[in-house]
Amino acid sequence: MARYDRSTLLLATIAVLIFYIFYIHLSERPGPVAQSSLKNGGKASAGSSQRNPSPRIVIITMNTQETTYDILSLSNKFSYANKHGYDIQVDYEGSGPWHKLDMIENAINKQRYDWIWWMDFDTLITNKTIQIADIIEETLEKHPNPNSVSMMLTADCWPMNTGSMIYRGDPQILEFLDLIRKCGKANPERSEQDCIRDVVGVNDDPQQHPAGAAVSKKWAQRFTYVPQYKINAFPKEIDCYDKESRAWVRGDFVIHFAGAWAYLHMDDPTGFLMRKYKGEIID
Repeated sequence: MARYDRSTLLLATIAVLIFYIFYIHLSERPGPVAQSSLKNGGKASAGSSQRNPSPRIVIITMNTQETTYDILSLSNKFSYANKHGYDIQVDYEGSGPWHKLDMIENAINKQRYDWIWWMDFDTLITNKTIQIADIIEETLEKHPNPNSVSMMLTADCWPMNTGSMIYRGDPQILEFLDLIRKCGKANPERSEQDCIRDVVGVNDDPQQHPAGAAVSKKWAQRFTYVPQYKINAFPKEIDCYDKESRAWVRGDFVIHFAGAWAYLHMDDPTGFLMRKYKGEIID
């Protein structure tokens, strides 16, 4: 897989931001203007300067190493955020998957957002006409107690996949994030995905729950599953699906190339799939 130095990634980000500022200027349409800030840990953000969407939503993602699809992933997410008036935050200084918890916590502490949408970097929004706000609303409408829902998660062929997940911007979620961290410290062999799975009680064996069955019940009542194809679809090349057994099809909202290395035995399998499905994006 090709690798570039960090300055290359920062320059790529700046190029993406400049492109969208220029695009907004030429289109002369109201909407959020992407604003770049490469200080404070190399974060970049784009926000609405003219209108506040309802609900207030931020998309967060991170990339800790340079890839062959940096510009593709960034431009895809920035253009979607701009289209619908969502904020977006990108971090390049994280120390691996566990850093997503820190980014979620930082977004909650800003007390600026109703919902926080985490996306892994190896994802593409393939239908930009769909609003994540509508999926949130639809999910809440179908739930018997919508006010209790603080997390929207998906499964794949395993009980949990955290590549695309939605959190309410509620300070009580900080307690949940702390439990995830405690699980990781007590069980170094577990990933953050494993610990999220266990703390919400997806693991059927209470003895395996890191914080006790009572906490499992509490957080099991605070999360709901979203069908994988709604926000975290896998392509046909990665046949690891939830109970719907449904691969991504054109018109679906998001595609995620999780674990591409295990399914495609080639150099840069994720980059290959990102570029293959780029042509399927609906703007």
